[in-house]
Amino acid sequence: MTHSKHAFAVYVAGLSAHLSSHAIKSKQLSLSESEVVHRIRSVLRLVQDDELILFDGKQHLACAITDINKKTISVQILSCKATISLQPSITFLLPLLKREALERMIYACVELGANTIQLISTEKSQRSWRSEKELQRMHAIMIAAAEQSKQFAIPVMHQPCSLEEALQLHADKEVKLVADPVGLPLYEILTTLTHQKAKSIVLTMGPEGDFSDTEKEQLRSASYQAVRLTPTVLRSQQAGAILLGVVRSIV
Repeated sequence: MTHSKHAFAVYVAGLSAHLSSHAIKSKQLSLSESEVVHRIRSVLRLVQDDELILFDGKQHLACAITDINKKTISVQILSCKATISLQPSITFLLPLLKREALERMIYACVELGANTIQLISTEKSQRSWRSEKELQRMHAIMIAAAEQSKQFAIPVMHQPCSLEEALQLHADKEVKLVADPVGLPLYEILTTLTHQKAKSIVLTMGPEGDFSDTEKEQLRSASYQAVRLTPTVLRSQQAGAILLGVVRSIV
C-alpha cells in the first residue's frame, strides 16, 4: 500500500468479522472497542479527517475519520485489501533468550518479515517460559511491531519445544541456515539463494553462550548450513536480526 503521507496503523482484533457486506458497500465503519477508541483518540491524538490504517492480520483498510468521540469512532473506508504473507515462507527457530533480548528479537522477526516463529529451548537457555501469560505479552509486542513497520501479516508464534523437536517439525524446509562465527561467509550462500528460488526457509541462531556441541551436531545432521555474518562475534539478537533481514531482502 502506497501512501502520500504518514498514516498510523492500528490493530483491531477481529476486524474482518466486523466488515459486513453493508460496511464494505457503504464504505462506512464504526469502532466502539474501548481500547481501540482510547488508542486512536487519546494516545495517537487523531482527529476528524485524519487518515489511518486498520488491520487484523487478515485485511488492512485505509480509512479517514469522519466522526470521533469518547465512545465511538466512525471512519470512511478508502480502500480494503487482503493481507498477503511475504514469500518465500521463512520460519525462525528462536531460542529462549533473556527477556529483553527475546522481546527485541520478536519485534525484529515481525518487522523483517518472518512468517512463523518457533520458540525453542536449548541446553544453555538461562530462563524458563511462563506459558500463556508470556505468550500474551509476546503477542502484544508483535502487534506493536506490526503497527510500526506496517508489516500487516503478523507471524504465527508457537510455544517452546526442544531443538530436536523443532528440527523434526521443519525437516522438509528447502533452505536451512544457522548463524555461526565459523561458518561460510553469508555472501557465498546468497547467490545460491537467489537462483534456488526456494519456497520455504528456516533460520536460527544460538542463544547466549551459543548452542552446545551436541546441538551443533544435531543441526549439521539436519542439513543446516552454518553461515558467518560478520568478521566479529555478535550478540544473539543481532545475529538473528541480520540473518533474517539479509535473507528476506534477497529472496
